[in-house]
Amino acid sequence: MSNKDKIFTFWGLMDVLALASYLFFSVRMGNVPFWSDIQHFYANLAFMEVKGAISMLMEGLFFLNLILLVTLFFSAWAFLKKREISFLFISLQEVMRVFSLSCSVAIFPIILRVMYVEEALVGFILFVVSETLKIGSLLWLRKQNC
Repeated sequence: MSNKDKIFTFWGLMDVLALASYLFFSVRMGNVPFWSDIQHFYANLAFMEVKGAISMLMEGLFFLNLILLVTLFFSAWAFLKKREISFLFISLQEVMRVFSLSCSVAIFPIILRVMYVEEALVGFILFVVSETLKIGSLLWLRKQNC
């Protein structure tokens, strides 16, 4: 197995794990994935009486997170099938991850949840490590193929 295959398999599995954990925890709480999130978001937005630019910013961040979840399906498929992925697609996905603080190494948030770690600093450090690993490994792979 080549380095490319190993790296693509790892990131594909991380995307599958992220999507699966989202679906699992959503269903476990009695929600319908995506639909319940949208309903709860707007109910909370109305309850907090947020209006104007702040409301638009919150909606933008919320929908960026939903779009990220949808793109995980496509990136997982591409990584696991060893398809070439557009660097623009990966870059846009990384921007969405930064704005939603979603780790590429999907096991990190699961470990934090299971261990009941609620320290924001620990989560943020793991997020930075996660994104550094993903961007670094894909840039390294891209450099090797040039």
